[in-house]
Amino acid sequence: MTLTREVSGKEWASEIAKAAVWLVGLVLLLIAMIVLAPDARADSVPVLKVAAYLDTGTVIPLAAGVDTSLAENLLDAQALAWGKHWEKGSLQASEDAVLKAISLYLWPGGPSSITFGSEDIVWEQSMIAIDVNLSVGTSTDSIEFGTRDVVGTPEPGALLCLGLGLLMVWWGTRRTMADRMRMRLQSYRAVRP
Repeated sequence: MTLTREVSGKEWASEIAKAAVWLVGLVLLLIAMIVLAPDARADSVPVLKVAAYLDTGTVIPLAAGVDTSLAENLLDAQALAWGKHWEKGSLQASEDAVLKAISLYLWPGGPSSITFGSEDIVWEQSMIAIDVNLSVGTSTDSIEFGTRDVVGTPEPGALLCLGLGLLMVWWGTRRTMADRMRMRLQSYRAVRP
């Protein structure tokens, strides 16, 4: 026969305090992951700055809103190509490539402005991020695209996220906090003859 005893308020407060400490630790861990993870921080190039550069450098006027749409496409292409750590000089090269594509439409009788839905080359070029480290050489019989070293070293932020993820998986396979609290309360309740 097992007898149980009533759990005092002091014991309940102790268990709740332990759970609160665990919860605060979890919140601090999540905050640290957000702050330290490199992909959690966005680059700070504003769309309007890119749009202004396109407006001032174009040889054919841009219709209303076209500059902003082209700038958004350029920034999205940069983010897709290199994540949030952009390659130095790539955005400038991509902007210049869009301006070069606009200049392709400069001929007598050509368009008077760059608009939405026309000038396909301009819109396609705005969705391409240029890699400034690549080089292309041509000769009469071949095209040489150059070489680029492939580095497989993970970034410190990626290693940190991997380590924290493995720690969380390991912790998740252990007993849950509720199971531990239930077992502690049962051990307090159990009265041994």
